[in-house]
Amino acid sequence: GPPDLEVVNRTVTVSSARHGKGTLDFFPVWGSATVVVTGEYPISEPSFVVRLAAPDPLERAARALLEELESAGIEIAGDVRVVPSPPPTGDRVLAAVDSAPLADLLEVVLTDSHNWYAEMLLRQLASEVAGEGRLDTGLEVASAFLAETVGIEAASFELDDGSGLSPSNLLTPRAVVELLRFALAQPWGQVMVDALASGPKGTLASWGPTPSIAAKTGTLRHTQTLAGVLLPSDAAAGVEPIVFAVFLNHRTEKRPALKRDIVRRLWEWSRVPIAEAPVAASGSNGS
Repeated sequence: GPPDLEVVNRTVTVSSARHGKGTLDFFPVWGSATVVVTGEYPISEPSFVVRLAAPDPLERAARALLEELESAGIEIAGDVRVVPSPPPTGDRVLAAVDSAPLADLLEVVLTDSHNWYAEMLLRQLASEVAGEGRLDTGLEVASAFLAETVGIEAASFELDDGSGLSPSNLLTPRAVVELLRFALAQPWGQVMVDALASGPKGTLASWGPTPSIAAKTGTLRHTQTLAGVLLPSDAAAGVEPIVFAVFLNHRTEKRPALKRDIVRRLWEWSRVPIAEAPVAASGSNGS
C-alpha cells in the first residue's frame, strides 16, 4: 500500500487444516491513515490483494496533486489543508464526464448479465425520477411503472434489488411476458431487443444451438430462467415474434439439464405456426 498508510495487524496465523481465505476483516479508521486487520489466516494459503476505500480521501488526493506539481518543478508554498468549500455563487462547470449511451449500457446488462450495472441503473433511475438515488426509491419507481404504466397486476411481482440476485425477488413468468410485450410496442423496443443476448453470445454462449431468439438468462441456485422473444425467420418477415418466459424453480438437476429443457421448449414453439401460437409463459412464481 501507500508508504503513509499505517497497518495495524491483529491477525492470527492458523494451521493449514483451515482452507480458503480465512476470516480476515479490514477496517479503515476514518480521520486517520490507518487500517486495522483482524481475524485468522491459514499458513498454507497464498497471498492475495484487497482493495479498500482510502482513509481521508480528500487530503490524500490533495497530497498526491502536491507531489505531482513538485515533481514537475513547480514550487508550492505552504502545506495541504482541507477546508469547507464556500457556498457556490453560481453554476460553474469545472469538469464533466458523459456516460456511455443507455443502449450500450443495456447490452452490458442484458447480454453479459452485469449485475453491478443493473444495480447502478436502478439508482440512476431513482435519481432522475424521484431526485433521490437510493435503492428503496428505485424499487418504488420501478414497481409503480410496472403496475401503473405497463399494467401488470401488483400481486404478481415483488422487487428487492436491481439485478435479480436477491432471493426475495418474486415475479411470475406472465408478468415478464407482459413487460416484454409492452416494451416491444414502444419506439425503443428494438433497442432493447438488440441489447438482449442472441445466438452463441453473452450468457447464451453455453446454451448450445437455439432457435433465433433474443433473450435474457437468469441463474440462481436450483433455478434457471430464460425470457425474451422468439424471432421469426427471414422467410416469415412481417409476422410478430413469440414472447416467452420460462422459469424452472427448485430444481435439483444439473445446470446443463435445465438449459436443455428450456431449449427443447423453444424448438417446439418455433415449429408452431406463429399466427396460431399463444403467448408462451411457463413456470411458477419465483425468483
